[in-house]
Formats: sequence, structure tokens, C-alpha cells
Amino acid sequence: MGQGTCFSENMALGLRYTKNLEYAYKIGEIIGEEFHKLGINCNLALVVDINSNFQNLIINLRSYGNDCELVSNMGINFFKSLKSKNIISTAKHFPGHGDTNMDSHIGTPIIYKILEKLEQLELIPFINPINCEIHMIRQHMFSYQM
Repeated sequence: MGQGTCFSENMALGLRYTKNLEYAYKIGEIIGEEFHKLGINCNLALVVDINSNFQNLIINLRSYGNDCELVSNMGINFFKSLKSKNIISTAKHFPGHGDTNMDSHIGTPIIYKILEKLEQLELIPFINPINCEIHMIRQHMFSYQM
């Protein structure tokens, strides 16, 4: 298929001096147009994990940052732009992969948090897109222990 338009990682969009929600929308719009031209109708790449553990090399630059509202809003704008191009999208890695130190593709990360802490940070970028009718939420295998 060749290569589509290359963009900076999500972290670059979420940096202190950028934080421009319109950039997330425009990137999604371009990706949506390219997907549509190729006959692809689903994007599985929207990472809305909070980068709350800077030793996490798995999420790292794939995250919009460590601010749950910013990550949520960037993800929603990206989702809305894909939706405007009739592309199905997903938010991943439910229930949050940002505070792990293990790649969930090769092992089961364990996160030691109580539900209230998850609700205050990790779950926000999933709840808000659900309220905006995102098409899918992708889950990874995790073990949460209190």
C-alpha cells in the first residue's frame, strides 16, 4: 500500500506549548481521508492512556501526556474527525496502560491502585469518549490489585 502521511507522535501534540486540540482533529481528518481512499474503515490506533509512569517505555510517546483532561480531549477530537470521514475508531488500552512497567503483549502488567484512583485518572480518557459515542474500546490484559 505504500506509506501514508507521517505525523509526530501523540506526545508532541500534548506538549506544554502545543496542546492544540485542532491539531488532533486535523491529523485524524487526514488519516481518515487516506483510510477512506484505501477502502479501510477502521482505525485501531487511538491511544488514550495517561503517561503517568515515565519509566513506561510501552506507552511513552504514544500518549498525549499526563493530564487526563488533555488526553481525553485530544482523543475525542481525533475520534470525531475520523467519524466525520466514516471511519470506525477505538480507544485503547482500557482500563489504562500508562502506569505500567511491562509490555502487555509479552506479559501481564500489574497495577496496584484502588478503584477511586483509577476513576480520577486512568478511566477519564475512556469515559469521556464513551459519552461522545466512540465506536470501540480495546482492552488489554492487566491485573489490578489493591
